[in-house]
Amino acid sequence: ESKISSAGGAGAALPKPGGATSHGKKVPPASWIPPGLLQRRLPWSVVGAKSSPTPSPFPSQEPPDPAGEMPDPKDSSQASRNADAAERRISQIKDILAAPASSLKTVSIGTVSVRVRDPARPDLVPRLEVPFYEASQEVLRHLQWLMQKDRLGQDVFLIGPPGEFRRNLIMKYADLAQREIEYVALSKDVTDSDLKQRREIVGGSAIYTDQAAVRAAVHGRILVLDGIEKAERNCLPIINNLLENREMSLDDGRFLVHPSRYDTLAKSHSSAEMKKWNLVRTSDEFLVIALGLPVPKYEGYPLDPPLRSRFQARNISAPTFLSQITHLAKIAPNVPQRTLERLISVSMVLRDMPVDRGITIPEFVAQLDAAATLLSRLPALDPRALLDATYPYPLLPTTDGEQRSVIETAYHRFDFLGPKAFGASAAALSSLSQAASGYRLVKLAKGPSTIVVTLEPTLLTADASGLRLLTVPAGPHPPLPVDPFTYVQTDYHSSLLVTLTILHSVGDICVIGEKGSGKSALLRVWTRGLGYNVETIPMYKDMSSRDLLQRRSTTSTGDTVWENAPLVKAALEGHIAVLDQIEILPLGTLSTLQRLITDRELVLPDGTTLIHPARHASLLRRADTTAAMLAAKKIFPIHPAFRVVAVARPASSSSPKGNWLNPEILAMFRFVVVRPLVYSEETAVIRTLCPGLDESKIKKLLTFATMLRSEQEEMGKLLSSALSTRASLSRFLPALARVALERMLESCDIIPTEGALDVAE
Repeated sequence: ESKISSAGGAGAALPKPGGATSHGKKVPPASWIPPGLLQRRLPWSVVGAKSSPTPSPFPSQEPPDPAGEMPDPKDSSQASRNADAAERRISQIKDILAAPASSLKTVSIGTVSVRVRDPARPDLVPRLEVPFYEASQEVLRHLQWLMQKDRLGQDVFLIGPPGEFRRNLIMKYADLAQREIEYVALSKDVTDSDLKQRREIVGGSAIYTDQAAVRAAVHGRILVLDGIEKAERNCLPIINNLLENREMSLDDGRFLVHPSRYDTLAKSHSSAEMKKWNLVRTSDEFLVIALGLPVPKYEGYPLDPPLRSRFQARNISAPTFLSQITHLAKIAPNVPQRTLERLISVSMVLRDMPVDRGITIPEFVAQLDAAATLLSRLPALDPRALLDATYPYPLLPTTDGEQRSVIETAYHRFDFLGPKAFGASAAALSSLSQAASGYRLVKLAKGPSTIVVTLEPTLLTADASGLRLLTVPAGPHPPLPVDPFTYVQTDYHSSLLVTLTILHSVGDICVIGEKGSGKSALLRVWTRGLGYNVETIPMYKDMSSRDLLQRRSTTSTGDTVWENAPLVKAALEGHIAVLDQIEILPLGTLSTLQRLITDRELVLPDGTTLIHPARHASLLRRADTTAAMLAAKKIFPIHPAFRVVAVARPASSSSPKGNWLNPEILAMFRFVVVRPLVYSEETAVIRTLCPGLDESKIKKLLTFATMLRSEQEEMGKLLSSALSTRASLSRFLPALARVALERMLESCDIIPTEGALDVAE
């Protein structure tokens, strides 16, 4: 059982040796305490005490030597270290006794307790804005283990599948223990200056600013290293000495010293001398928690053995079925338990499915919190539509027929039937569309920063009858109508717009579709309908994670400054940030935005911190905090209307099999897959936009387009990627591809007329 309790009043006294504490445990006599226990952060028998005077917890005299001999001189160094540790513990106990009664508590999980102080920087203490498996004994065991390692001062390495579960576990513990954190999202672009110190030019002079690792070591915070498998091999050894010995040399000439060594030096030297030597004491409360994925199952670099030995590791697997059903039942109490059980069951089957006959099924790693929330708000929502939005692999052309058949079998087992009957051929399955939401849009009512969407079920059932109101974030502008000269609304696109709006109410979205399938036009109509300003950010192959956030520049006087990228501008002003062509980004670049997308928290290179608007509001409710004070600390809220919309193709030249959609990205977004228009839909669009065209020519052109898209050979796929209904690049094709194209044109009775220009000449 988890509990938080005050650990004594102003007049409370330390328990006497041999007596009993408030936990019912007997305090051992002072002479019984072994040296190993003295090396812990705090003796458990005095945690939370706030009274004085107090007897020393250490023996008043040395115990007699059993052999009646002097100790071995070889053990003098160990004895000296034990003495230093004892002195440091006494100093800590004195600090506890001198602390105000209102500032000291204990947090207990089972038999493990840690002391809790009022944080010096409450803005650095994380806070989860959503429930986090409150009744799960599994989560409590993880938290208890973290509490034990925190008390022992042992650094931690949490390994497990992708997703926010491990990160939220750390944030939950830091919230319970009121521990300040420093967060670093690691990638191949992170250098030693991002961990230790960064040099800036201010007023014509070079200064060094402490980065996350140094700030955490000096001020006693938890340093969270997320994505440790993505860091370059020459990056993490920089902090190896800080992990092992709590020591590090800094670029500005200072030197971080182990707390016991610093305290020993401070006894025989004045503070002026210590300052002259540029010695800085590493805090006893400093703790490092690393997060990583198991490699080689996932892509990345395996952890070097010397660095791995610095951590106490724990495998954090996905929550069990019981934990998930209890958690989702609290999030969505009005959703039938049978529906939640089916969703959890199919996710666990697809997550743990073994490789059978060489068929590898993509892992289902996404959490189902958003799906349960939507089902709670919209009872008539099709659960298959939620699965398609959470796990889009069956809809992608990069998934082969055997993989799609296995996934559909799992769906059929739990009664998640798709838009077409089960048992269709592989060719029919390849043309499946994303399942419709089960609602149609009735009207929009614009508010100051939101829009109330009125939805009507397409099929009235006993569970969902009548209209439903859904409040979604919106931009500052009034909704704009659709321009009939640039956009033709089809039933399929109307269904996609409703799906986009529903998913928009719970988080960020990724739109996937082939070239020319209408992704940009669809998003343009959707964002205008919600009154948003749009920041379009084109991706490129060599883009770094830092380029997504800030750009380093210089002023006219030569001083260095950091300029916000469009993504940060969108987060502060409440725009929609469209990340165009994320499939070409290097591995790990987009993963650095995990905390921004899932938690709405972000630390920028210049030290600015963007936090969740609810957390910012809770800080302002404190009597000692104002908005001006937070702005002075470079802490700003993310706008509630901010959203990220990623746009991608199923495959790219750098990822022909669609490997860019790895489990980490799968856990970050909800997905909308846009298929190409079918023959009848495309005919209606062309007739509407170009009413004067000859019907026979339209028929020939669309027949050719349909044939090209259905081509399964490599040459046909090459042509399909180079051509679309809106553009023709045949003059730039290789010779073999050009010959194949001309044969297809001839088969559709599309031949050049006499006197036509030969583009090959």
